[in-house]
Amino acid sequence: MARPYHPGPKQFVFAVADGTEHQVSVGDPQEAYVAFSAFFRGREADTCAIRDEAAGQSLVLMPAHGLIARIKDADRPRPEYLRAGRANRYLPGAMLFFENGCAGPRPLRTVVLRPRRPGPAAGDARCRTRRRDHDGGGGTGRGSADLGGLGLRGPE
Repeated sequence: MARPYHPGPKQFVFAVADGTEHQVSVGDPQEAYVAFSAFFRGREADTCAIRDEAAGQSLVLMPAHGLIARIKDADRPRPEYLRAGRANRYLPGAMLFFENGCAGPRPLRTVVLRPRRPGPAAGDARCRTRRRDHDGGGGTGRGSADLGGLGLRGPE
């Protein structure tokens, strides 16, 4: 059994880019995971966000781009992008977020998002990946990008 949230229950908002939002109140991380799994099912291709508004943290799953972004709200929120690699990494990343907030998901690779040069696909983001050792050193990919129309943006 998962360790209960203290103080509990905890509120999360699940959202997709089309404006659909679902608010849940849960007593522990496992209950949050089960609720999000049901919400995410059938939306595996969509960009989905999990917001913990009380803690000022968000996790954005972007399967179409192969990325997960975690965002700590502050004066200047800075998204950190994590390369998901495979489709089966999104739900475990969500579980780690429910257990530990933004301290949960740890990147294996750094992803730097840069605007694409003008051309046929102008406006899209191109991802460049650099491998880094995360055993105590290195950083995470930081940048600015629209996170799937969810109203979450990094610094300009």
